[in-house]
Amino acid sequence: MNLRIIRNKDNLKRTTSLIVVDVDNFYLPCSPINNFLLERKLSLSVNRIEIYANALIKFFRWLDKQKVIYKNVTQKDLTDYRDYMLVEPDQRYTLSKILIDSNNISGIHQDTKCVETINQHLDVLRLYYEFLCQRYEIQINPCPELRITNKQSYSNIGMLAHVKKNKMVVNPLKLNNNVYGNISSEYEISEYLEEQETKSCAPFSQAELKNIMNNLKNPQEVLLTCMLLLGLRISDALGRRINDIKWSGKIIKVIKRDDDPPDGVVKYGSYRDVPITGVLFFQNLPEVMYEAYKGYVQDILRPKQKLNTHNYLFITTRGQVNPLSYDNIYRRVMHENLQKIITNREIGFHSFRHFYATSNIAMGVKIESVQKILGHRHISTTIEDYYNPTISFIKELVSLGILKAETADERVKEIFDYKKRFCKK
Repeated sequence: MNLRIIRNKDNLKRTTSLIVVDVDNFYLPCSPINNFLLERKLSLSVNRIEIYANALIKFFRWLDKQKVIYKNVTQKDLTDYRDYMLVEPDQRYTLSKILIDSNNISGIHQDTKCVETINQHLDVLRLYYEFLCQRYEIQINPCPELRITNKQSYSNIGMLAHVKKNKMVVNPLKLNNNVYGNISSEYEISEYLEEQETKSCAPFSQAELKNIMNNLKNPQEVLLTCMLLLGLRISDALGRRINDIKWSGKIIKVIKRDDDPPDGVVKYGSYRDVPITGVLFFQNLPEVMYEAYKGYVQDILRPKQKLNTHNYLFITTRGQVNPLSYDNIYRRVMHENLQKIITNREIGFHSFRHFYATSNIAMGVKIESVQKILGHRHISTTIEDYYNPTISFIKELVSLGILKAETADERVKEIFDYKKRFCKK
């Protein structure tokens, strides 16, 4: 079985759809997968649909090797598949890496998939078999709670250490008496930070954020980016109506409507009011956002008011009036612009949401408040997604002089205590 994803682009409607085909069977559509993806199409972005498709393709290939039909899968089969993913090398990495530990000893390491990736695949399978149950194709969902948790947990190992692949690796940066100002002459914090590769989930630096805002090309892009910097998902933003921004109360209302556009569906249970406030490195965000809003209304929304019957906030700027699609704005803002100016890592629309969450938690905003604004159903989601990036970011804020060492230590301890209380070990 050689399954592959094919993208179908409708240039007239400016939309993209995905279909899974069997290359070995005359490129015929794989109905067992496509039926599931078709149901999810209305509530998920194209990128998320692609993640679901890849997870199912991988699973069906494994079933083909095991000579098991997808409708006859048992709980044992799914457990075997989970165990298979635990030892399978991650194809995004080279099969071997030379890792240098704190004693400068080199060793060969083979990367496997991270826990989050495996759990994501298992969640897709659970949803898939729920779908088959609803269609009465099977009687019982064979996919139980198979989520993986880290077998080993560590106490708070301090500001200058991190955990990699269940192994504690202490950074070769030494502090005397845990005082940041008294640093070993061999290492400097600024030099250490410059040596590290910037990860995609890391929050923006002040220079990156300034560079991003300076390179946005029109008021629509500025308005959308400001909303994402306030913690909205891209789907939350694309589904807003003009009157959802309440300038008198400085809030954005995120609610679900029956006529939400395909790329603007609010996640279930994620309805909320998002405050319009300044963020770290960008305190005048409300003023910039308001000026962009006025310019966008004047140039785009008012001239097309009669054609914009649903009062969508984000619409196409040229040609026929349609709600702005994810593919359209991603191509213009990310692919053709921001990805090229942020040269040391890949970023996406979710990077702005990461910046909001990480920077606010690092600056001392209560995690419950961040959870509410992000629209997470469980506080454990907020903590797990932003725990390690926040710890790293706190170190950076100390090096920049934004946080004092004592404040940073207290904040790290508080975040770690939250993780112990609300997250599985």
